[in-house]
Amino acid sequence: MISTPVRNPPIKAAAKDVAKKAKAPAAAKPKGDSPKPKAARRSSVGPYAKEAKFLDEQRLLLESERAIYMEQATALKAEADSLAQEREPGDVQFDEESGEGGTVTVDRDFDAVLDGCAQPWPGRPRTWINARIRLLYRKLYERRHCHSLEVYEGNALVGGLYGVTLGRAFFGESMFHRVRDASKVALVHLVARLKAGGFRLLDTQFVTDHLRTFGAIEVPRRQYHKLLEAALSGEGDFAALDMKRPITGAQALAKLLTPSLHAQ
Repeated sequence: MISTPVRNPPIKAAAKDVAKKAKAPAAAKPKGDSPKPKAARRSSVGPYAKEAKFLDEQRLLLESERAIYMEQATALKAEADSLAQEREPGDVQFDEESGEGGTVTVDRDFDAVLDGCAQPWPGRPRTWINARIRLLYRKLYERRHCHSLEVYEGNALVGGLYGVTLGRAFFGESMFHRVRDASKVALVHLVARLKAGGFRLLDTQFVTDHLRTFGAIEVPRRQYHKLLEAALSGEGDFAALDMKRPITGAQALAKLLTPSLHAQ
């Protein structure tokens, strides 16, 4: 019988592996405590960290909006002073004490304001206010969800604006003027009325140089949604100022410059 030598028998191979492991240096044990998993470190921040951060962001937002409100009031006062100094023939002339020479009314001639806003101008031969749009706005007006402000010089309608109310938000739709600054006068009276009625948001759709002079600003979509959500809670009172008798320019400015709990 011929025997064949077996190379590296299993027992000897196992013995060699044990010997190698015995000679290998032991792995160094890390000093101190072993690092915690990321999830554990994250939990150490506290369960209300996100809520605290959100409230802090809201506080900063409110402080910013209060500052904007004060800037708007200052800008409106400066604009009024400028208008008083720059009156020219053909401008709307207001006696701030008596209101004579110019009159601002509310919901007196809604259809005439629509006509003025739809009137073609140089460079704008057509308008988006078509027959169907006029009918829809008219129905909203009849339900007291749409309002107009008219600016008269004598018996002539020289400017105005209209918009839609929803909750404590006013959505300005369009404005017009036939003499210089008539639409600005209407806007000043609108803001005074909104402030008196506890409105929280005036949506101008887009910002123009004309609106920037009154402190209008653009806000990111996410911030706008928050402002809109807050404005849709509750109900604004568009009739907080008298709607049957005209409000003078002095009364409108006084209301604008008076601190209000509703202002942000």
